[in-house]
Amino acid sequence: ELMPQLQEVARFGTLDSASATLSMAPAATEVQWPAIFEPQLLTCSAHAETAVALSRHGRGALVSFPAVDVEPFVLQGVAGHGAIVAASWDTQGLMIVTSMGNLLECAGAAPKAGKWACKLLAGAKLPIAVAGQPFKGSVAMSRAAGEGQAAGFFKGE
Repeated sequence: ELMPQLQEVARFGTLDSASATLSMAPAATEVQWPAIFEPQLLTCSAHAETAVALSRHGRGALVSFPAVDVEPFVLQGVAGHGAIVAASWDTQGLMIVTSMGNLLECAGAAPKAGKWACKLLAGAKLPIAVAGQPFKGSVAMSRAAGEGQAAGFFKGE
């Protein structure tokens, strides 16, 4: 099963080679997404068999396994900061990077009543928007010891 190994990576930043098996193949699962929802990003919970799927524009779906329950939600406070290009979910909450380099934090273990309140992290901005143009590459991020870490891949480099 893939979820325990993803949780191990989320918790410790690495996968214990003894727990990884080459013969393990992910199982296909049917998911009924909410109407007009186009998931682009996926991040897994560090503390439950749950994942968050996100659109680039602030809509999300909390997906619980193995029953495949889907709960739609909106990210409040994300609009106006650019499209979402990366997300990381840990025990403190959801962290988001936008195409303009803004970092936002959505505190708490999960959305409440279909909403997850997010706030801009003061003084935290990645230099990924070049000449005011939104970032079009890829970003990976995580948080260790309360500090955010991010790496970016710029198209054409």
